[in-house]
Amino acid sequence: MDLKIYPSNLQGEVLAPSSKSLTHRALICGALATGRSIINNPLDALDIKETILCLEELGAKFTWKDESLIIDGINDLNLEKHYFQINESASTLRLILPVVSLLSKEFKFTCSRTLINRITTPDLLALEGLEITTNDDELFGRGKLNVQNYYLSGKITTQLISGLILALPFLDKETTLHLIDIDVNNPYLQLTIQMASFFGIDFLITNNSIKLNPANSTYQAKTINIEGDYSNAAFWLAASYFHHDLKVRNLNLNSLQGDQRYFEYLEILGVKYQYENHQYSYHNGKLLAGTLDITSTPDLAPILASLASLATGTVIIHGIEKLKYKESNRSLAILEGMNKIGANLEMQGDTLIVHGKNQLIGGVTVEGYNDHRIVMAFAIIASICKQPVIISNAMAVRKSYPKFFEEFIRLGGKVEVI
Repeated sequence: MDLKIYPSNLQGEVLAPSSKSLTHRALICGALATGRSIINNPLDALDIKETILCLEELGAKFTWKDESLIIDGINDLNLEKHYFQINESASTLRLILPVVSLLSKEFKFTCSRTLINRITTPDLLALEGLEITTNDDELFGRGKLNVQNYYLSGKITTQLISGLILALPFLDKETTLHLIDIDVNNPYLQLTIQMASFFGIDFLITNNSIKLNPANSTYQAKTINIEGDYSNAAFWLAASYFHHDLKVRNLNLNSLQGDQRYFEYLEILGVKYQYENHQYSYHNGKLLAGTLDITSTPDLAPILASLASLATGTVIIHGIEKLKYKESNRSLAILEGMNKIGANLEMQGDTLIVHGKNQLIGGVTVEGYNDHRIVMAFAIIASICKQPVIISNAMAVRKSYPKFFEEFIRLGGKVEVI
C-alpha cells in the first residue's frame, strides 16, 4: 500500500510501543522455562508472531489474555527434526537458531530470499560444530555446537551472539563465548543477559568473555512487564522537535536499551528534551552541526539522518557499516530517499555526511524499501515538507509497529491511501 503524507501539525500524547528486542528475548526465555510464564504488554507485530510460531514448533504453547501472553514452556527438549517458517524476521532466526541447533539433530528454516541473503553471513557460517547450507529460500542445519571456546564477532550483528548467550544453558558447562571486536557492555548484549538473568540464568563475565555459572543454569518460569521501545519512540521524539505540542510516554528512565542514547545524540547537536509527568517532550535548542557515532545504535540511523537534513551546518554520522545487513541496505535507502525528498546527503565509507538545509520540498514519491524504520522516518519528515510525499510499500511498518499510521493520524497527521 502506498501512502501520501501531507504537511501537518502533530500534537497530543503518544505511548511508546512495547520493546521488540525485549519481547523476542522474553518469549524465548519463557518458552525454555519449565512451567508457565506471563509476558505483560508484549509487542504484537509481525516479527514477534514469527518468533511465536517458531517456539510453537518446538513445543511451547501461547495463549493471549487481554494485554498479556501466557507461555507454557517446552516439555520435550530433545526432538529429531524441526521445520520452521520465517518470512522476514532476521532477529527471530538469529536469536533462536543456536537454541534450535541444540534441541534437534536437523533443522530447516524456510525464508524469503531477502532474509536468506541477510543472515547467510560469515559469523553464522563460522559457527564450529554446525553445518549450515542454503538455497534460494531455505536454510538447512545439522550438527551440534560443541566447541568449548567460541570467538565471536559483532561487526555484522549482535543478534547471533545474543542467541548463543540464550543457548548457554544447553551447552557444555565450560563453554565460553569470547567477544573479539565488541564489548560485553554493548546494549543489545546487556538486554539479553538481563532477560536471561531475570529468568534464572547466572552468568560469569570476565575479560570480555561470557560463560555459565553452573549453580544457576536452568530457565525458571516468571512474570515480566515489557517496557516501552526507545527505537520506535525515537520517531515520535524526533517529530516533537518540529511539533512542540507532541509528548511521548511509556519509556523506562533506567532502561538498558541502547537507543536511549537518542537524547545524548540530540544534545550533541544542540537540542534538549525534558521529562515531566512521565512524559518526554522537546525543551529547547536548534539542530546544529556535529559528529555522531552510532556503531552500537544502528536502528537510530534513519531518523537521525532525517533530522540532520534540517540542521544548521553539517552532521557527520559514523558507524553505519551494519546498516547494509538490515531489512534494506539501509544506508543507501536513507541516502536515496532523503535526497529525493530534497535533502543533501552523501556517503563516504561507513560514514553518512548530512549537509543541513532550511527546508525540504517534498512533492515526490519515495520507495519504502520494505523497511519499517525507513518508512517511519520518511513519514515523520514528510509532515514538515513543503509539499506532500508519497511513500511506497508503507505497510512495512507492520514488522515492528503495526499501529504507527493509526497513531500518526490520531495525532493530527494527514494521510491519503494511493
